[in-house]
Amino acid sequence: MHFPNRARRAESVPHPIFERLRGHEHLPSPKGVAIEVLRLARREDTNLHQIASAIQADPALTARLLKAVNCPALGVGRSIGSLQQAAMLLGLRAVMHLALGFSILEEHRQGRCSHFDYARFWSSSLGRAVSATRLARFLDDAVPEESFVSGLLSQIGRLALASVHPEIYAELLVQASTSEQGSVSQAEQQAFGISYAELSAEMMLDWGLPLETCEAVRLHMAPVELAAHRSIAQTQAGILHVAALVGELLAQRVSGKDLLTDVIHQAQRLGVEPLEFIDIFDMMAEDWRQAGRVFSIPTSEVPSLPELYCQANRAQRRWDGSAGADPSSAGLVTSGAPPRP
Repeated sequence: MHFPNRARRAESVPHPIFERLRGHEHLPSPKGVAIEVLRLARREDTNLHQIASAIQADPALTARLLKAVNCPALGVGRSIGSLQQAAMLLGLRAVMHLALGFSILEEHRQGRCSHFDYARFWSSSLGRAVSATRLARFLDDAVPEESFVSGLLSQIGRLALASVHPEIYAELLVQASTSEQGSVSQAEQQAFGISYAELSAEMMLDWGLPLETCEAVRLHMAPVELAAHRSIAQTQAGILHVAALVGELLAQRVSGKDLLTDVIHQAQRLGVEPLEFIDIFDMMAEDWRQAGRVFSIPTSEVPSLPELYCQANRAQRRWDGSAGADPSSAGLVTSGAPPRP
């Protein structure tokens, strides 16, 4: 079996910041069975039985993976009882990448960085994953199962920076929360010389994920590319961009009118009309709650987009009528939420 990412380092030069972080003891990386899965993925003669046997060496991971592939969020549409069956229905590569993603999740539910909300991070990441899956299925331009993994890991670079530089990152979060801009992404770039998206892409490439997927993660912070003939990476990047905005809404990090308008506009540029997106958003929210139960990640009830927009309008009117008040007191920012990424 051939996986197209083996020549990665021969074709591109890794980011110098990633090169310095690579090998750091606290950098999120595959452990145990996931390492063996990646080793098998790099071999030309790997088969389904070898991958299944490697994953089954970890009963907890096996159980979590089977729960995942039976979760409605992945939309398989039938009951799956074994890893072999999962690989035949989803594809061997998708199963391997799901195993990798869940391995990282289980190892990093907590960490050393104060002010970094690990539960909210994974809640937002899960929101990205289910949203990317829904969009990929609707647009029929990407593989839903691979979109799930790319969404789940698309901000893993943020976790990496918080893990390797916990004190600096904690200070960065505090400063960003009091900044007028409130952008963690800008602060990350200034403090570390690399964006979380770039670092996420570098890490995923190093783990052997497809080049197009990693390039999409690298590009996903930019607005959706409006083009008649987008590349695979540009299409996936657009899906991830919208999914990242939805992840914020689902995790209730930000509920302002600008974000709601932006997510609808970006989805439309992607090819999803507003009325269609309103319905899809409700499905994303339900997928998020169901997947949260499977992965033991906190989720909550989320109003529909029209309801969120009405809430934001009311909050904006209160803010406009209270000169000098803090925006959070007007309800534009969820109480206790970190600044917008």
